[in-house]
Amino acid sequence: MESGYRVGAYTSPSVRSLGEMFRVGGQEATEAEVEGVLAAVKAGMEAGGLRPSYFEVVTAGAFKFFRDAGVDVAILEAGLGAARDATNVLDAGALDLGVVTGVGMEHVGALGGSIEEIARAKSGVFKEGKVGVVGRQGVAAAEAVLLLEASEKRVKTYRVEAVVDFHVEEGAVVSVGEGREGNEGCQTRVQNGVTFRVPAELAGATFGDGATGNGDPEAGEPWEFDVQLSLVGKHQASNAATAIASAMALKNDSGYDRISKASIVAGMGRATLPGRFQVIDDVRLGGSEGGGEGDGEGDGEGGDGPESKRVLTVVDGAHTRDSARCAAETVRQLFPDSKLAVVIAMASDKDHEGFCSEIQKARPNVVVFTETPIAGGRSRTAGPGALVGAWQVAKMKNRDIDRTWRCRELIQANVQSALAKARHELSGEAASEAAPSVILVTGSLHACEAAST
Repeated sequence: MESGYRVGAYTSPSVRSLGEMFRVGGQEATEAEVEGVLAAVKAGMEAGGLRPSYFEVVTAGAFKFFRDAGVDVAILEAGLGAARDATNVLDAGALDLGVVTGVGMEHVGALGGSIEEIARAKSGVFKEGKVGVVGRQGVAAAEAVLLLEASEKRVKTYRVEAVVDFHVEEGAVVSVGEGREGNEGCQTRVQNGVTFRVPAELAGATFGDGATGNGDPEAGEPWEFDVQLSLVGKHQASNAATAIASAMALKNDSGYDRISKASIVAGMGRATLPGRFQVIDDVRLGGSEGGGEGDGEGDGEGGDGPESKRVLTVVDGAHTRDSARCAAETVRQLFPDSKLAVVIAMASDKDHEGFCSEIQKARPNVVVFTETPIAGGRSRTAGPGALVGAWQVAKMKNRDIDRTWRCRELIQANVQSALAKARHELSGEAASEAAPSVILVTGSLHACEAAST
């Protein structure tokens, strides 16, 4: 968008509303627009004798919405792997770039029982003779499969690890906006300072100046820039590096000539993604005035006296062991001294024990287990009792936690009651004068949606 292109983005699932899945120029579709396009697509499919799944209807709706909006480029996030995903119906002629981020052990039942099989499924985004980007991989075997699949399809491949380096500053910048703006909710933002670096040879070949800092093409200096990134944590900095490599690939190989250094830097500074370490509430609990709960907007319910406690509610859609590790590392990187409550709700087909084992490394003071509908129903919902059992087994096995650590384990019927319980429990904790307390809602993007509603 910063380069002057009209960009559509389709991501799933939503966190606040279906319109969030269909964005053009950074703006969400309205509820009426979504309802209209989905009704038209479903009617057309059924008239043709098809019996599409819900995800197929929504994906086809995204294609129609972007066509009607006249976008220059559409970004499509695969819903489940790639090879057999509804988003992967485009032929090579319609695809400019295929991107695979870090591969982890997720959707094991559908994609295969090993990291190699999952990587092979995700490599389905690579099309014969086109261009591909391979993000940093935590497992060498996954990267080997991706590069082999790309080679066999004669894909020109950008390995992010060789293309974009980065360094994440310690600590967080917490900015407080004024009030709430429509469906954007809480305006408090958490940001990380990140430095990105691109080798001089590639920067010169892409942008034609051979350098950055001083702009001297004879110097052959790398392109290096700093940005306050709203997608926080080292894993999101890695994803941002993948986005930078993707933008360079589009400029080099797919004719997107208006992409520039300035537009990439501006885009990184503006990038947001709902449900990924997103602050949805910033309140004060207790205090000398009122003793209740406020929303930071001067409504008089909460106090801001010396005894009040600032509490940030953060949602993060982590649902695998790897993503739980990232969430735990991020919360303690950004808020090392904060009192922490974690609310967990998950789908039944996830690695609950592995997930809990990683979250325990954040040393929460309180954990509240609950449940939420998954994809609109409860057939795939994990009951809180099963999550408690997984937590306790993980705790017995976990050698990476201090045995003196104590954490209260509670159960609530739904995400909203779990949030209320977490706030109540934190109100009884001795708060740090400098650090806010934090409630982390995690385990599923559906849990994030329930917390944000």
